[in-house]
Amino acid sequence: MYKQANRCVSFALAAAISLVFCLGNLVFTSKTVLASETGSPGSSGGISSIGQNRKIDVWDFGGVAQEGELYANNITAADINSWTAVGSKGLFSVTGESSFGDLTINYLANDRLYAPLSAKNYGTNGFATSKYSDGYNANGMYYCNGTGGITRRFFIINNVKAGDKIVAYMASSNASTDDLCFLYMGSDASQLDKSSFTNIACKYEFVAKYDGSYKLYTTAVGAKPIYNRIMRIPGVKVSGSVDLNGNAISGYSISFNNETTGTETQAQMNENSFEATLAPDYTYVAVLKGATGYGFTNDTKIITPSLADVAVGLSGVALKVEKKATYSYTGKICGFSSSYDISKLSINLEADKETLASDVPLVINSDLTFSAVLEPDVAYTLKMSGVNDYEIVSDKTVNNNKDTASDINVALKPKYSVSGGYLGLPSGKTVTAISFKNLADDYIYQGTVNAAGYSVQLRDGSYSVDATVDGYKTNTHIVVKGGSVSKDLLFVSTDTTIVPIPRVSDIYVGYPNKQNNYATVNEAIKACKAMNPTSEAERITIHIAPGTYREQIIISTPYITLVNDEKEDVLLTWYYGIGYKYYSSDATGYYNPENAYDKFEKKIVQRWGASTRVLDSATGFRAENIIFEASFNRYITDEELEDGVEVSGESITFNRKYGADVSSKAATERSAAMAIEADDSEFYNCSFLGSQDTLYIGGTSYNRYFKNCFIEGNTDFIFGDGDAVFDGCNLSWKGYSDTDKQYPGFLTAARDAVNGFLFRNCIVTGNSQLNVGGGDFGRPWGKDAKVKFINTKLENGNMISDAGWSEMSGNKPSDAKFGEYNTVIVNGTAEDTSKRAVALMSQSDAANINVLNYFGAWRPAYYTAEDSVAAFATDPYVTDNGDINAPYPGHTLTVHYSLGSANDKNDASVIRWYRVAADNSETLVKSTTAAVSRTYKITKNDENCHIKVVVIPETFSGKTAAQKAFTVEAAVREGYEEPSSNPEEFKINTKVFAAIDNAAVLSYLDSKKIDKSKAILAEISATGDASKFIENTKVKVAVGTKFSGIKYDVSYFDAATGSVSALNSKVVVDSEGNAEITVPKLGKYLLTEVKSSGNDNPPDEQKGNQSDSSESQSDGFVNRHSDAIDKIGKASSQSDKLIEIKLNDGENIIPIDLFDEIAGKDVQVTLTFGDYAWTLLGTQISAPPASRVFYDLEVKPIYDNTISKATGGSEVA
Repeated sequence: MYKQANRCVSFALAAAISLVFCLGNLVFTSKTVLASETGSPGSSGGISSIGQNRKIDVWDFGGVAQEGELYANNITAADINSWTAVGSKGLFSVTGESSFGDLTINYLANDRLYAPLSAKNYGTNGFATSKYSDGYNANGMYYCNGTGGITRRFFIINNVKAGDKIVAYMASSNASTDDLCFLYMGSDASQLDKSSFTNIACKYEFVAKYDGSYKLYTTAVGAKPIYNRIMRIPGVKVSGSVDLNGNAISGYSISFNNETTGTETQAQMNENSFEATLAPDYTYVAVLKGATGYGFTNDTKIITPSLADVAVGLSGVALKVEKKATYSYTGKICGFSSSYDISKLSINLEADKETLASDVPLVINSDLTFSAVLEPDVAYTLKMSGVNDYEIVSDKTVNNNKDTASDINVALKPKYSVSGGYLGLPSGKTVTAISFKNLADDYIYQGTVNAAGYSVQLRDGSYSVDATVDGYKTNTHIVVKGGSVSKDLLFVSTDTTIVPIPRVSDIYVGYPNKQNNYATVNEAIKACKAMNPTSEAERITIHIAPGTYREQIIISTPYITLVNDEKEDVLLTWYYGIGYKYYSSDATGYYNPENAYDKFEKKIVQRWGASTRVLDSATGFRAENIIFEASFNRYITDEELEDGVEVSGESITFNRKYGADVSSKAATERSAAMAIEADDSEFYNCSFLGSQDTLYIGGTSYNRYFKNCFIEGNTDFIFGDGDAVFDGCNLSWKGYSDTDKQYPGFLTAARDAVNGFLFRNCIVTGNSQLNVGGGDFGRPWGKDAKVKFINTKLENGNMISDAGWSEMSGNKPSDAKFGEYNTVIVNGTAEDTSKRAVALMSQSDAANINVLNYFGAWRPAYYTAEDSVAAFATDPYVTDNGDINAPYPGHTLTVHYSLGSANDKNDASVIRWYRVAADNSETLVKSTTAAVSRTYKITKNDENCHIKVVVIPETFSGKTAAQKAFTVEAAVREGYEEPSSNPEEFKINTKVFAAIDNAAVLSYLDSKKIDKSKAILAEISATGDASKFIENTKVKVAVGTKFSGIKYDVSYFDAATGSVSALNSKVVVDSEGNAEITVPKLGKYLLTEVKSSGNDNPPDEQKGNQSDSSESQSDGFVNRHSDAIDKIGKASSQSDKLIEIKLNDGENIIPIDLFDEIAGKDVQVTLTFGDYAWTLLGTQISAPPASRVFYDLEVKPIYDNTISKATGGSEVA
């Protein structure tokens, strides 16, 4: 898949030239990789005639011709039109091979050909029009619909000559990195050259060493290759003569060194004439060998054959010999241990390239003395090899103009202790030998082993481990960086045989008390594979306990069901994302526990980093009540950071770390919660959570069914091919955290299929927690995309854009098979469809859609055929999770009804909740569908109103009936009560009655001459097992901030007898309006205002109970500010009636005594605390209630999230 522009990374590889070329927002790299250039095996030494009458062969898969007499275009548009393996729509219909001259292509059925110049074109794709730095503009490609390999999707090029250059213009269509390989197929010699390729379109070149046939192929790691063009450029025949210039030399030879690659080509000699075949467009330096003290002049030794020389050759080259000034370099190599193996020792003196001098090998004698003849004033650098434990510690540069004698000193490189134990080896398995190979130079070190572990001395570097143990292997690496290392080696069995286990119909995950229980989902999946179900009768159901399971799950076994039987959630989640690399990802792009443990090399991931992937072999897969999540664009996990998450290329720069806002647009990348590739798969009441590419559906002719599912995302979050039916699903825009602008998205990105995607009576909603920009129904990933939206409901008018559909990769929505019928806003208002980019379906067209055609012969288990008509079997009625006769804000109402047993399973009814005021006016407060919610939570705005619900019956297919309504008889009371949502769970509940209307309580208040408006009646109750109540429990009751600072006597009201019993208890309402009551038992409690102020303690707001802290503040206040209080008492006789009291840190409790002193006096008192001030005007203060103990002036912060919610999600600086 190629769905976003990429920027190229300019980088250098060994034997590579990288040139960067930009066009628009796409950047491509031209990369050259050359093999060694030598003659063919057994070639003669004679000189052939110059000129070869060979053209440059071009095989262009779009039929684009290369102009000019030098070129032979071997694939034309006419050739493509007559290519029988390719169908009229550009799809390969068979697996096989086809030849175009010397090129043979091996292809598989369902591969694709993009060739717009011909009559056989699959469509449009960004890779098909790649532009390269050498001026080649592609207009077509061969698209491999899967990985390549040495036995599939390869090319054979026959009649290749030594020195020919083979050029491939290609890339990977997905995010995987693989190797492009160039293999000599002869048996007389060997050549295998490789170059890494990515999803950036690049030009790759190889030079043949030998005459014969070559194979061009990719390794089968994970990349899906595309090829725009392949070329064969003949080598240039370079010939000439040697001008000895009067020098008497003989027996010499000539080689040509490629300045780009460093490779060497030997010339064929005939006396003083020479000939060599050199690849064009490279610079070569002619080197004279076998004539010490002589060389070619600088003005004749540089040879640069060009493309223009291919046909006629480059002849008449004259190489002029001159005597070179030289000096001798001698000495001895010192420092090697006498026991060290120096049989492979060699030292090369590498000349400064700018001088054009040749490299000189050091002649080393058996006694380690050495000699060399060097050119004066040329800087040579010593390069030692074959003795990897040693390094040169003396001066590595030689630059002189006279004979020089100087020793070369070497010393052992530092070594460090490395040790560890063994993980994964069962009892009885023993490591008998172990060695460590340095990955930089293949040098091997032997370690020692014992029963407990291993030990070895290693120098700095990275090492692979080869351990000898029967039936087990390790892929653990050791990395030494200037210190000792302790690392255990993880072993895995080499026996991949699946041992069968007895099949059972039900197994469990997370249920330790059940038989056939497994700790992880992957362990259960592995067990199913060992049970090997082969038919529906052998289906295995995996019951998963509620919880979060962070594991990448890949399912290949057929007839498996994942089910959550309980009310709590089961979350299957993983954190991979495209554009990033991880330690745990192996060469296939999926999680590997060995790599996760090793933490040696990070690799990119495949298949959109799918959290759960169901392979095409897992026919009949089902899931019920499961949440599938890609956490990548939702939150950062500890596991992700420990896995070394890191951007894999320049085009993505977002750094994932703690605190990073991964819900922002900038952080968003492709990450799939589910990749379902199996036929006859179905999901019921499941959720798929992600952002971009949430749900992938693969398999052109396969069937899938989604019923009452929640699918969330932003961009292309339902994508792929195949047939899929979505009944009553909630398609929810996830939104972004960005507040500066809204970013529209795409619900679907579909490719070719038999019938495509069908959405019946789904609803489109938006996430209220993020910034949602709405978007389109979809865009065509393939030109023959098929998507239908029938009877769609929209949460509001901002869910779908005016156009409704967009183009993608040049595929226009008007050319795809898109359809829309009867889209409405769920509240009953009309959706404006007048500007749609695709014409609307007619009623008859919509009615002709038969969902059974999408299933073929298959019938999903979760599918139920509808009744012929829609009608209420049971009229709507409402229940309350509290008391339906006393509904309060905080209660949740649920509407119940039935459309009959069959239609209840196809229920897409619209449900609207209304607030009915005393004057019978109605306000719509909630609109939704049955598949989303049947509940309404009463709010504060509903007080003193009735709640009415209207149900408009409708089935998935669109059958409707007359609506019916139900109104809750009791009006919503004032106050707040939130009953427990779980009746089995013990929970203490509190309720404050808005008005006291109990006759016994009113009688008691009258007898005590207490104003009922100043009394509070609260009920302390519990749900669940009441025996769990503990006597004298402290219960916090929210009575309201208007009562803050007032002291109350607490009494118990016995509802059965009507008696009120005073408790020896008082309580002061804190600044947040809470009264903490110590209750001896459950029941109703009466709070009455204390008649006289005492010296009781006010509440400690931090601890939620009565404490001495506020009392001490109150008592100390008068002492600390006695002077100011004295002024207040004399204010009437003073002209200055402005009095300031400066409060100390933490002094927020103001005693009622101060207000008593101020009340009624013509005085203004200002209380200052830092930057805050409170002004008290005595003339406006009446006598405070006798029960009030204090006023609390504490300044509390308003937190960012509170401001964010109040401002609709705005960012708080």
